[in-house]
Order: sequence, then structure tokens, then C-alpha cells
Amino acid sequence: MPEGDSLWNHAAELRPVLVGRELEKLHVHRSRKRGPGQGVSIIGVDSRGKHLLITFSDGVILHTHLQMTGDWRLYRRGERWRKSPGAMRAVVATAEHEAVCFAAPTVELFHPAETAEGNCRSLREGLDRPRVAPAVSRPRPGREG
Repeated sequence: MPEGDSLWNHAAELRPVLVGRELEKLHVHRSRKRGPGQGVSIIGVDSRGKHLLITFSDGVILHTHLQMTGDWRLYRRGERWRKSPGAMRAVVATAEHEAVCFAAPTVELFHPAETAEGNCRSLREGLDRPRVAPAVSRPRPGREG
């Protein structure tokens, strides 16, 4: 089951290859909302608890909650996915990379007007979580570890 530290690791893996890059393609499975506009760049990849948020320069936010089944994978453009395309829930592509979210039950797009109106409970839950690095397990003093 994806926990907070694995989401933090996903964000840490995605951030250097997505942030600051121009978005070439965004596909969100079964979404009726339009994605970010033409020429938009990716300005943030953050984990907040069990929520992963990808923010675009036009204010659109892609929100995912992996729950027990979801996973983010990073591929070079054109590289064959190691998971079934039928499990794809979102693709965020730049000129060089594709970040693919597989089997996540919660994948949503939010536009700036929606976030300003406060109509997006699941996104608020993600934004209310603190940004923290995962705890590092250390042996207790006096114990062999």
C-alpha cells in the first residue's frame, strides 16, 4: 500500500524531470474537464500526505490519491510501459519524459476558479497536509541495530 514516504519518493523522482519543463501532453482517464492550456509549463510536484499534486503555470492542478492500488512510473518518451496501458489513469508528458499514473482510484483536474471557490474537498484534504520528508528510522541509543 502506498504510504506517505513512498508518495514523497514519487514526487522526488518526478520533480527534477517535470518541473520547469513545458507540458506536451496531459491525458486524464475519464475526465471531462479540459487540461492546461497551450504552452503551459509544470511548476510544481508535491506530495502532501497520501496526495500527489502536479501544478501547472496556468493554475490547473492534477490531484492523485493512490490509495491501495495506485502507482506513478517515469518513462522516457517512446519507452514501452512496464504496466498495462489499460491501468493508466493519467499521463503527464514533456519532450523527454512521460510520468504515468497507474490504477489510482482518485485522479482529478482542478482549475483556479474551483480552488478559489473551495468546491474541491479532496484537493483541500491534500493541500491541508504539511509538506514533510519521510521519517528516517534510526536505532535507539544503546541498542544494536
